[in-house]
Amino acid sequence: AGKVAFELTFVYGTGTESDPYNIQGSAFDLELAAGQTVYCTGRFSGMILSVSGGDCKIVHEGNTVDSQWGWAEMEITGGNMWQPPVFSLTNTGEDSEYTVSFAYPLGSTMNPEEIYTGAPVTAELAANDQDGYSYKFIAPTDGTFKIVVDASNQNGWNVSANNITAGIYGDYMMSMDNTTEETLEASEGDVIEIMVNTMGQSYWDTPAGEVVFEVSFVSGNGTEEAPYDIQGSNVDIAVAAGQTVYCEGYLNGLVANVYGENVTITCDGNSQSAQGGSAVMNMVSASPRMPVSFTLTNTGAADAVYTVKFTYPAGSSENPDELVMGANTVTRAAGETEYYYTYVPAVDGTLTLTFSDTADWFYVVNNLTTYQYGDAQWSDSDPKVAVYNVTVAAGDELQIIVNTYDPANMWSNPAGTVEFTASFQAS
Repeated sequence: AGKVAFELTFVYGTGTESDPYNIQGSAFDLELAAGQTVYCTGRFSGMILSVSGGDCKIVHEGNTVDSQWGWAEMEITGGNMWQPPVFSLTNTGEDSEYTVSFAYPLGSTMNPEEIYTGAPVTAELAANDQDGYSYKFIAPTDGTFKIVVDASNQNGWNVSANNITAGIYGDYMMSMDNTTEETLEASEGDVIEIMVNTMGQSYWDTPAGEVVFEVSFVSGNGTEEAPYDIQGSNVDIAVAAGQTVYCEGYLNGLVANVYGENVTITCDGNSQSAQGGSAVMNMVSASPRMPVSFTLTNTGAADAVYTVKFTYPAGSSENPDELVMGANTVTRAAGETEYYYTYVPAVDGTLTLTFSDTADWFYVVNNLTTYQYGDAQWSDSDPKVAVYNVTVAAGDELQIIVNTYDPANMWSNPAGTVEFTASFQAS
């Protein structure tokens, strides 16, 4: 049992300017003598033409593309239902057989980009792009899909998510009414299409900019035998009054923030009840490669849906702290990993870090924009560099890594506090 996929192509015409090859299909082979030019037409407006097999030149709508390493590519534009677009293909090398193919651009509705749970997705949109950018998510199993748009986007947004396999269509999420979330039920293999665009003062106003969003997926039934399997960083979990649900996911090292009242989260033998509308718990597994198991208990008298967001700890490499001009303090427990800061100057200048002698320290400064990585410095280095200067340009992203240090064992990070000051002098 299985499926076999194939496609058909039909070409007619003589290839002259007055009688171009009329291409019906998405790929065909074409033999051209050295120096020969042929003309082609077809309903390919908005598609990408690719030619491989030898040196060649494509001319279309007054634009020319010469092949590089036997490959040429051009977007086909213009034309209409009665007069399809025309392009010419010239062999600029030896006699060759070319493969000519057409494909929809990545991100078009006919060729959406596949995405997965995990890191946020950034869609970069050009001005006046009415079609926007399309993505697809394929459900790994039966479960619930959720999309959340980052409301801190500087640009407005117009986002939709639809389960096109099951015919389940979500509501539009638009900045004009400040809607940012949508959930859809899905079965294994269902394709969820996500269409993203910017939004200005009206629905049809689409300025250039970025739209950031993330997706998550939850499967299972919440029992101890079949816990909710969490994929993603922002999920909704329903818990009946007085009941406990079981959850798991590859979340080791993250921090769970549970939003709602009358809820207790338990992980690795530790419990935390909601205070002020949320409960916070560090996610810990038996092994870094093992999923984290935790429970949510509804301690109230009414059924509730809790939003659970997972974030990297402040000061981690994935969530660095903002460097403060002035005093900075890093307090670490024994064995804790390095603490990360980030700093992006608004103008050219020099950043100066001055480390106190109140404790032994380790630090390193890296420029992630220019890929310039500094030398590691220790409090007992020779020479000792307690004052560090680095010249930077406006917009450079600096990474500052700090930790405690034991001169007797450089691989040990003792409990302690490192104090240092930061200052910046514009050029």
